[in-house]
Amino acid sequence: MIAELPHVKLNFVARGSGPPVVFLHGLASSLETWADQAARIEDRYQTIRVDLRGHGRSSTPDGPWTIADLARDVADLLAYLGIERAHFVGHSAGGVVAVRLVLDQPELVASLCLVATAAECNQKAATEFYLRWAETAEREGMRATLRQMGVKGEIDATTLGDPIGFSRASRAIATLYPEPLTPLLRTVHRPALILVGDKDWIGAGGAVKASRALAGSELVILPGQGHLPFLQNPEGFHARLVGFLDRQPR
Repeated sequence: MIAELPHVKLNFVARGSGPPVVFLHGLASSLETWADQAARIEDRYQTIRVDLRGHGRSSTPDGPWTIADLARDVADLLAYLGIERAHFVGHSAGGVVAVRLVLDQPELVASLCLVATAAECNQKAATEFYLRWAETAEREGMRATLRQMGVKGEIDATTLGDPIGFSRASRAIATLYPEPLTPLLRTVHRPALILVGDKDWIGAGGAVKASRALAGSELVILPGQGHLPFLQNPEGFHARLVGFLDRQPR
């Protein structure tokens, strides 16, 4: 479905019933990223999967964008759906959006599950990854960008949204270098599960720092897993996620 919000048109899928769980995907992805994990909990939770602006079937507003813009979109979607509070599961850039949301509107966030993400980045990641990917998307489109990001095999770029939208989102994530969110996490008091693979290309350091800043958070470093633990070990990921969610007050 398409929600016409004040600043963007967001594509989303809402299914199931119970406490709401919002799934946020990473860069160059879409709400389909979370289809399997959402389906596993729809018997007990209402799941909301969202295409972030510039991705999937969501629109591409004028730029430049900030991380706060992406977080505000999600907050506006919750208001559109009449949801006052939700659990958030964010992968990679989606985790950054969830962090910004809990900083800006903590009353909306019941808990956080942050997957393969960090609340800061170093200069190398900002310039050699996020900004370089943005430039490639602008010049050559999403197929070339995905190859640069290390995606192998067949690519269905038609599902990944607008290359300009990707570029604007990637540039927003690059601001984690000059404007890290990690220090601000010390003000957050929400249950949090942080999952990161020890083979993740972005490293586990950012997840460790976020865990130290988030009082009471649980950090799990997944042996032998990379940047997509929910695809590499779906059953194991599900067990950890549902175990965490089921411990939260309903």
